Amino acid sequence: MVEVDCSVKNIENEFSKELLKGKRRLTDLEIEILKKNGNRNQDNTWSNIYVDEKEGNFNPELIQLSFFSGYIICNTLNLIRRIFWTRNKPC
Repeated sequence: MVEVDCSVKNIENEFSKELLKGKRRLTDLEIEILKKNGNRNQDNTWSNIYVDEKEGNFNPELIQLSFFSGYIICNTLNLIRRIFWTRNKPC
């Protein structure tokens, strides 16, 4: 289990607004997925986590068995699948 801890009482007052630019709080569905995957949060409202606001840039399915404490600012977190094409060459 990964434990992330940061003791900040009010992120909006402690950090520059620049750090939260392009970020949003978790949706109810994302919180549900995080809980289903065995994640826990010291903040029962889960309002201490900020993620990238662009659609598809945060995938809660990738986080499992973690404990969150303090304020978390997460950049892009998604799975990148690479497709390799091969070309058959004649003998």
